[in-house]
Amino acid sequence: SNFFNASSPSYDHWGIDNIQALPWNDVTDVPIFINSVGGLGSPWWKSDIAPRFLEDNKTCTDYSEQQCKAALMESIVFLIVNNLDEMRKFDIHPKTLMVSGGLSADRYLCQRLADLCSIPVIVSDYKETTSRGAARLAMSRPDWNLPSSEIIKPKQDDVLTLRYQKFTKAIKQYQLKHRLIAHRGDMITYPENSMMAIQAAVKLGLSYIEIDIQLSKDGMPIVIHDDNLLRTTGSNKNIRDLNAKDISTYLLNHEHQLSDDQTLLNITSLNTVVNALNKHPEMTLFVELKRQSIEYFGSRAVVDAVLQHLKQAKFKIVIISFVADVISLIQSLSLYPVGFVIREFNQAHQDLAEHMQPDYLFCNINKISSSEILWAGQWQWVLYDVQDPQLACELLNQGVALIETGDIVKLASAKELN
Repeated sequence: SNFFNASSPSYDHWGIDNIQALPWNDVTDVPIFINSVGGLGSPWWKSDIAPRFLEDNKTCTDYSEQQCKAALMESIVFLIVNNLDEMRKFDIHPKTLMVSGGLSADRYLCQRLADLCSIPVIVSDYKETTSRGAARLAMSRPDWNLPSSEIIKPKQDDVLTLRYQKFTKAIKQYQLKHRLIAHRGDMITYPENSMMAIQAAVKLGLSYIEIDIQLSKDGMPIVIHDDNLLRTTGSNKNIRDLNAKDISTYLLNHEHQLSDDQTLLNITSLNTVVNALNKHPEMTLFVELKRQSIEYFGSRAVVDAVLQHLKQAKFKIVIISFVADVISLIQSLSLYPVGFVIREFNQAHQDLAEHMQPDYLFCNINKISSSEILWAGQWQWVLYDVQDPQLACELLNQGVALIETGDIVKLASAKELN
């Protein structure tokens, strides 16, 4: 597989006809590449980071073949050194590093590894050692001596070190900033749940967006929080009394009402959001099924309507709701991960969560006192209505998986999360 796009069949898709034979030792202006085609493994363990160049909007077509290969090879080195840095935090300081396998034949890669680790790299004659090494570890015998063919001594390389620091900083930033969920898009700057708010969240480079769903009279999933239009449009009409076509003509309240495309301010449908986000397969969309529609149309009707429009989604979906029956129904279909939103942080809701075992557990931060401990379980905690960057940072560092906020611009740009 290639390192730019997991769905692409080969390197030649990116203009690299023979990556193994391509020289890269004379490339001086190497771009920084976050190599996460199969997810970032140890020590990051992040499966949802899209592979990308660090420079905004750059793709492989913006670089030469040699630059692309150099970026790939350095990313491998950088990820190895990330692990060594973690080991050193535990006062483990290797004096040498032994390498084997196919990539060890690239002596320039080995030299870069030695330079960045500041320790000698010993290249083994053995080319196939993965299974043997796994067997040794399984037998608790990691003291495996391999015959060496060459010892590569480190040299100082300040430019390489600087690129490594930028690479690591970018991943650390992702660890925090990209654990933010845009609550109804960028709802502070733009009308909540509008395409304008959703597009703004995407442009901020976020990975998670949450939207709300109510059903129209003709059973179409509409992206809106309230079942009544009074707060968002000034019109005292109920969503369930209007057909989708009529709903789409209502303009959401916006203080400026100045946009190149006024349709971005119209109430939108789930289908429109799906089509727009299909251009961003790295995204995860949290789709909340609202209680009012569930009570009026029934759980099955709402779930079936929403699932029908999610079939075309090319990105990750999580279905969330306050209604336990809806979560159980989605779980029985085994189509998408689910998130249960609890109304109160109390024993009754803990018992319900333990019975349901959702993938995510949502709770309003204001429902939890600072002295209370989050319930342990297989779920990932998501706390919402968090507007203080310092609090968001503390919660993330304490083990909360994701923070949902309406003030996404403030949190995404805060120094605590960058």
